[in-house]
Amino acid sequence: MKKYFIFLCLLVPSIACCYEGIKDLPSHRKNTEIISDIVGNELQMKPAGLDAVRYIAENISRIGARALENGFDTDAYTYQVIAGWPNYTWVPLWEGGDIPFTLFIYIWPPRGQDSTPIHSHPIPCALTVLKNSITQENFEIIDKGIVRMNGSKKLVEGDCEVDVLLDSFVHRVSCRENGPEPAFTLHLYAKGTAKEVRNTFYKTFPRHSYNLSEN
Repeated sequence: MKKYFIFLCLLVPSIACCYEGIKDLPSHRKNTEIISDIVGNELQMKPAGLDAVRYIAENISRIGARALENGFDTDAYTYQVIAGWPNYTWVPLWEGGDIPFTLFIYIWPPRGQDSTPIHSHPIPCALTVLKNSITQENFEIIDKGIVRMNGSKKLVEGDCEVDVLLDSFVHRVSCRENGPEPAFTLHLYAKGTAKEVRNTFYKTFPRHSYNLSEN
């Protein structure tokens, strides 16, 4: 229950401040400029007629790699330390507004026991690993609100996952095997502002969260 509550806390602006993960504000501002430039260039390269959200989502790994090449500094961020609660956190990097997607950086504690709830997505999403590794567990739905695990994999730097809602996609992300250093991941959510992302997940959470089958 605590994990579900903290997951909602991270998504509701009145409960938690998503800027708690910033430890170097000037570097964070530079990072947002780097991301903005890359996104602008990517959108200019987008083939005519192709949906912008899907194009950016499917190229999230390239965007992450280009950000690092251009000096994106993951040391600008830190994870929260709250005894008894999951300590991963996230910070918005770019808001599209009328271009309906927002980019975030997630910060995962080293050798942490933290994980997201088992969930699906109400909107298209994508992620890529910027530094170190995370673990993704995948699930199949066997009954209403009930799933069983059908595989897991370690995602390392440059790996990505994309969910544009074409197929069933239920997963849980954790930092249980990420080694002695924090892990950093870049995420896309298909809403134009961070507030819209938080509100969307909050309002739809009961329909997109699952329990693991006991069988």
